[in-house]
Amino acid sequence: APKHNAPGTDWITTVSSFSAEEVKERNEIRSVGGRDPFQKDLDLIKILLNDTGTNFLMGLRLLLRVLENAENVTANQEKALKMGIGVWTRLQQPIEDARLMSLLSSLRHILSSTRNLSLVLYPLRTLAVDSEIFQQISRFIISLGEPALPSLINTLEAEEERGMRKKLCLLITSITQETGEDAIMERLAHSSPFLLRNLIMILGDAKN
Repeated sequence: APKHNAPGTDWITTVSSFSAEEVKERNEIRSVGGRDPFQKDLDLIKILLNDTGTNFLMGLRLLLRVLENAENVTANQEKALKMGIGVWTRLQQPIEDARLMSLLSSLRHILSSTRNLSLVLYPLRTLAVDSEIFQQISRFIISLGEPALPSLINTLEAEEERGMRKKLCLLITSITQETGEDAIMERLAHSSPFLLRNLIMILGDAKN
C-alpha cells in the first residue's frame, strides 16, 4: 500500500503512489543484477544537476527529455517528476541567464501537464486542507501559475469525489487570483453544465 506521510518524509516524497521500496524493486534488473537503464539516466542527471554552469544546464535538458517521454511507466515517471519538482522549487528567484530561463519555462509547462499534475494531486485526496503537506503541495502547484490551469480544470471536470473537487476548486481559485481570469473565461464557452457551474463559482470566489 502507498506509504504517504511517513514520519520524516518531505512532501516531494509523498508525490508517489508507490513506496520507496517498491520503486527501488522495480528499478532493479534481477536477471543481471544491474541497474535499470532508466535509473542510470537519472543517476547521471542527478550528478549534472548537482554541478553548476554548463553541466547543470545539460542535466536539466536531459531531465526535460525524460519527463516528456510518454512511454515511462508510472514508477519511473514519479522518480523523474520528483527531480523536476526539486529543481523548480530550488530556483524560485530572479534568473538572469537566458538559457536557464528558457529551460525553466519548459520545465514549468511539463510539470503542468495532466499526467504530471495528476501524480502531484494524488496525495491531496487523503490530506486535510489545513495540513502542512497539503499547504506545501498547494504552494508548488500555485507556483506553476496559469500553465497549470488547463490540467487542473480538466481534472476537475472528470473528478467524481466531492471532497477532491472542492480541493481542486481551491487551487484553481488561488491561481486565478494571481494570474487573472482569462484562462477561466476562455474555458466557459467549452464547458459542460457541471463544469460551468464550478467555474462560475471559482470566478466569484476569486473576486472576493
